Amino acid sequence: MEFRPLSCRCCKPIRNRQLATTTTSGYFEFVNASSERVLRETERKLPSCFVSRRPNYCCIIVMMKCLVCVLSLCVALTVVLAVKEAHAPHDPLGGEKEIDGERNKHRDHEAVLGSRHDAEEADELSSERAKELLEKLATKHDLDGDKRISKDEFITWILQSFKSLDAEEALERFKEEDVNHDNIIGWDEYLKQQYDYSLEDMKKMRAQPDEDDNKNMVEMVDEDERRFNGADLDKSGSLDKSEYVAFYHPYDFEHMHQYEIERGIKDYDKDGDGQVSMKEFVGDVDDMESRTTEETQFKGYDKNGDGFLQGSELKKWLVQDNMDSAVEEVDHLMDVADGDKDGFLTFPEIREHQEEFVSSQATDYGTTLEKMRDEL
Repeated sequence: MEFRPLSCRCCKPIRNRQLATTTTSGYFEFVNASSERVLRETERKLPSCFVSRRPNYCCIIVMMKCLVCVLSLCVALTVVLAVKEAHAPHDPLGGEKEIDGERNKHRDHEAVLGSRHDAEEADELSSERAKELLEKLATKHDLDGDKRISKDEFITWILQSFKSLDAEEALERFKEEDVNHDNIIGWDEYLKQQYDYSLEDMKKMRAQPDEDDNKNMVEMVDEDERRFNGADLDKSGSLDKSEYVAFYHPYDFEHMHQYEIERGIKDYDKDGDGQVSMKEFVGDVDDMESRTTEETQFKGYDKNGDGFLQGSELKKWLVQDNMDSAVEEVDHLMDVADGDKDGFLTFPEIREHQEEFVSSQATDYGTTLEKMRDEL
């Protein structure tokens, strides 16, 4: 018999956003609850397939229980490691920062171009063609029209690219979630796609909050629903593409920041006083070096030095912008391409260092490429 556990409701894979919500909320009980659902559903379905082979069925159940325990432990360990990382600065770029000890230029290309699409087509461009396209892009971001890119202009350019990358990712997910292709996603549609539950399922779970750890699942879904409603600016009960982008990447939108802050407080504020102490921030860290690092980070956010993060301090920590990442990108590319070190990138300097900005197998032109090609 062929088993296909990923096709049934009980073990439908958790999508990216749900995974982020799960890990950042620290739902250790949810891991156990999910495991029980897998086992329960297996026990419910298998008897009809093994009516004449009951001993084998029993062995399979034992094996399934062992497998569930192992998987639960693996997921729980992943949650432990992920909770602390969940509120790290958002990185819109793909891939590792370094490959074999060398800077990953693919990330620089994404930062310059603001899209991950059409990489193969871009790789086939001639060097001269790539230079022409890059100059078109530089002209677009030369805000004062002096034929050179200042550091401030470059930072603005990269920040716009980061936001474009986030939007691109969200819209790709939008296509997956919009199963009826009507260009909007209702809450019931999202609930079904993301969690494989119906509104009626959730109603039943709320009616029995203590059964099979339903409370944890309900809390997780309710958190998503609050964020969904916050993104629904026209209060239509559904999200269009622009609203979905804000829902999927809330840190890019001011009106969504409160939901990220609420999520962070829920993760760390163990005593429920609405603020995060150093003890809560650091958590159970035994390694002295790691603890010192965490404490130093805390002090950096604790601007008034009262030993607690609250208000704007919480926002600075939990809703971090991409400025530091943008400055790092700009500093690196200017260091490479600014030949006379005058603090500006002239168009000839950009063309000369074209391979640092674009044109490699992993270069991602996306819609920027298409628009520039139309202009030529």
